Parts: sequence; C-alpha cells; structure tokens
Amino acid sequence: MNTSAATSLVPTSTGHFPKRTDTVIASVLAAFLDGEKLTSLDCVYLHSTTRLAAVVFDIESKYGWTISRVERTVPTNDGRLSTITVYFLLPATIEQAITQGAMPWVSQVKANRATLYVRVKAKRPKAAKAPQGVRDPRQMDLWE
Repeated sequence: MNTSAATSLVPTSTGHFPKRTDTVIASVLAAFLDGEKLTSLDCVYLHSTTRLAAVVFDIESKYGWTISRVERTVPTNDGRLSTITVYFLLPATIEQAITQGAMPWVSQVKANRATLYVRVKAKRPKAAKAPQGVRDPRQMDLWE
C-alpha cells in the first residue's frame, strides 16, 4: 500500500491517549502507533473485537487522532470479490506521536493487555465446565 502520496495531502493529528490502558481502544491505538495496518478480521484475532470501525470512530472522535483508511478489493473463499477497509496511522503521525512520548504509553498498553489475556486463559477451564445453553431469563430468544 502506497501511503507516501497521501502523507502530504492528509493533515495529521496526534490526539491524546485513553487513560485506561487495558481496553480494546487502547490496544488498537497502540497497534497503530507501532505502525500496524488493521482490518476488521485482524482485530477479531489480535484485539478480540468485531467492531474495528466503531473503535476507530472512538479513537478519532473521543481522543482526537486522525486515522487513515484505504479500501481494498480482496477475493473471498467462494470466488466473489469483497471490499474491505484497511486502517492505519500515517508515518508522519507516528513520528510526531513518538516525539511527544507515545512509546511508554504503548508499552504500558501491551503489558496490561498481556496480563488480561493471562487472567482470561486461567478462567477458560472453569468456563468450559459451565452448563451449556443456560442464559439470563431476561434475555429474549431470537424467535420469541
């Protein structure tokens, strides 16, 4: 993906960092600051969310960052073509954030998310033993 032409055309904006560093929003912003380019499918596996567009919206509207995006057409397993969105920070934005001290925050986010995943992994055996099909009685069935 060529982002060099877009760098000079799109204004960059470094925003502020979320106070909580153990959230999906913090995890995605930290990934962007590390130079990662993310799609919704990436976020399912890497950040445990199916809502990347909503996360990007929050990063932009609540925290003031300018997130770039490019649409790509990709083949599907059944032969169709699908358009996906790739989200990323421009290199100039990353450089600006680094000079403003972003990397200690990124390190804290990574450490907090790693701790969270360790706790979750420890709870999985207990969750596997829980009765299947039990739901909150206030939750409506799809067909009710």
